This record gives sequence, C-alpha cells and structure tokens, in this order.
Amino acid sequence: MTGVPPLRQSEQLIGALIPASLLRQRPPPLPAVELPAPHASVAAEDRVELFACRVDPSGRILATAAAAVLDWPVGTRLRAELIGRSVVLRVDDLGRARTADADITRRAKIGLPVAVRHLCAIEPGSVVVLATLSRTSC
Repeated sequence: MTGVPPLRQSEQLIGALIPASLLRQRPPPLPAVELPAPHASVAAEDRVELFACRVDPSGRILATAAAAVLDWPVGTRLRAELIGRSVVLRVDDLGRARTADADITRRAKIGLPVAVRHLCAIEPGSVVVLATLSRTSC
C-alpha cells in the first residue's frame, strides 16, 4: 500500500498550475549604447573606474564603491548636468543654502532627479554605468 487512495472514475490528476505570466520568454536585451569618448581634459595619470548599478524602484542607485573612490561622504550634495546622453554628477560647491539635485544618502545611494531619469529614459530596474574620474595630478 502506498498510502494514496485510489481515484474515482470522475476524478483525474492534474499537473501543477503555472501562471501564464511565468511562461513568457524574456524580451531580448537592448542594444548596447556607445559610451561617449573620453573628454580631452582626462590625463593619462588620472584614474577612471566603472561601476554597473541597478536603479531601484525609487530611482536611486547604490553607489557605495563609487562614492568611496571619490571620497564623497554621506550628505554630500550633488549637482546633475546632462551632457549628451550622459548625466554628470558633481559636488555642489554652493553649500547647503541652495537646493542640490541629489545627495549621498546614509546607505550610499544617489537619488537621480525625476527630470534627469525621464530625459535619459532611465527606468526602475535599468542598469546604469557609473564612471568615476579621480584626479591624481595638480
């Protein structure tokens, strides 16, 4: 005896139910975007590092490593500037009296402004590339 009662004539076994949404294939990946050429002011001795980050549902990106490389502590206020298809974040030197576009949160996340995300078609779940430039020369 197997412990399973025999089936009645009107009963039949059915397979596991899998939602139709799980049966869809993933869409093909988007074509790679050509990165902009290095700016003429980047010297050979300058340090450039790249980091891939995913945008969370609130439009923030986890930038722990990039913030550490740039020595941006928690609370650093940033200005966002659109250059072509790139967003350049710089420290807001004007101080706390002026509203900055973004800042480094205590969890080392950078919140991209809604207008910037919209103009660059950055959606939650998108992967973005953070490029840091550390000046080693004077």
